[in-house]
Amino acid sequence: MLKRENLRARMVVLGGSHHQGISSAKRQRFTAISALLLSSLLLAACGGTSAALPDPDIKIYLLDLTGSGDVKNQFRLIQEDLAQDMTSESMGSPYEVTGPSLTKFYFVGTNSRALREFSLQDHQVVYDLYQYIDEKNNNTRTEKFWRLLTQKYQNYMIQQLDSSQPVTKEQCLGYFDEIFLSTWSTDRVREVYSSFMCRMAVYSLSNYEELQQYIEFQSRPKEQKASDVFGALSKIGSQVGKFQQEFVGSKIKVILATDGDHNLGSNSPSNLRARIQAAPDICALADEYRNEFELTSLKESEKLEIDPRGISALTNGTGEYPRQLESFWNCFFPND
Repeated sequence: MLKRENLRARMVVLGGSHHQGISSAKRQRFTAISALLLSSLLLAACGGTSAALPDPDIKIYLLDLTGSGDVKNQFRLIQEDLAQDMTSESMGSPYEVTGPSLTKFYFVGTNSRALREFSLQDHQVVYDLYQYIDEKNNNTRTEKFWRLLTQKYQNYMIQQLDSSQPVTKEQCLGYFDEIFLSTWSTDRVREVYSSFMCRMAVYSLSNYEELQQYIEFQSRPKEQKASDVFGALSKIGSQVGKFQQEFVGSKIKVILATDGDHNLGSNSPSNLRARIQAAPDICALADEYRNEFELTSLKESEKLEIDPRGISALTNGTGEYPRQLESFWNCFFPND
């Protein structure tokens, strides 16, 4: 902010400091004009820059589709997080300094690199919406409308996720047109804001429905005969690297809903069980795997959090192996 003394000095230059002999009426008029000019200079110096929407809040989920774990239970472990990404955290806020959600979904299967990936938000639409509001309104109205749109979008997404019914673009547009009627009486304005809302909502809800169908189909018995955990982690590692270059202000969270039992068949030399049971040092073995699959950058830092919530949750785990498997992943993703 400009110092008040500097502003007053500028007023002296603009109006002159010697007004002896000026009539009382002229002096009052000069004082009023000076006050208005000083006020506008202060506003320009202090409040001329609008808030900016930060880089996205990035979540990457990994779900195991193989029979070594309980797929439905693993998915339930992360559904609450997914719902939060798609509702209360979806749009972000420059006023709470949070970015919009950017959620990616990957899978462990027979050939994890060949399995699909899913995106649950089109985060670019959120930035386009904020830019549109910011260009059309002053700062006060921008904040008011952003908070209103965030609340209405959140309510709509909660309703749709609870109902589990398919949504169409036409239904969505009709819903928001009615909701926005009390705020914007002009049809054209409501149409613009409804369009933004539905571009985000229909994209997220459609992809989420397709995600659930994909999980159900791919996790059927014998559909995924092997568990390529490190192939999936390699895909995630590449994605994390791209995000870290593109969004330098983002923090990335990786949630692992997989038992972590890498098993490519009874004769595969890279199977974890045999190598863990033969290893004199489990942490040294974790380092070997990290280097072998080029995953040295996939470790916790200020900008990257690893949540291994599903690790070692074997449905048929017996003996010492589940504990050994958990120790391996604790070494692979140390939390210190």
